[in-house]
Amino acid sequence: MPGAAEAILDGFNEEGKHRRRIEDRDSRSGAFERRISGVVYPALHVAVIASGIYFLATGVLPAGFGLLGFQTFLIVLGKIMGYLTHRGSKELPSVGTVNVRDVQINQQVDRSS
Repeated sequence: MPGAAEAILDGFNEEGKHRRRIEDRDSRSGAFERRISGVVYPALHVAVIASGIYFLATGVLPAGFGLLGFQTFLIVLGKIMGYLTHRGSKELPSVGTVNVRDVQINQQVDRSS
């Protein structure tokens, strides 16, 4: 069929552009999430610890110990969840990218040998 090769390459081109747009959006949203979590979560931890210390200093012992105990629970829970999340992860095989007439072709490369 005349023009079939060109149509296939055009389809690959469009698919590549679409995939790169999706990856770019995901990358930007992940970066935003990391920036927010790098500021908000530590600020909340500091606020809870400071409140617990304040309550202990002013003689409101149940509230002070409660806040500090809750904070300790959150830290331990975060460590456990981090361990469970990453315990099964292994290095993924490398992927090499080749550009042919503005078409990206991804090929897995076995580097285990």
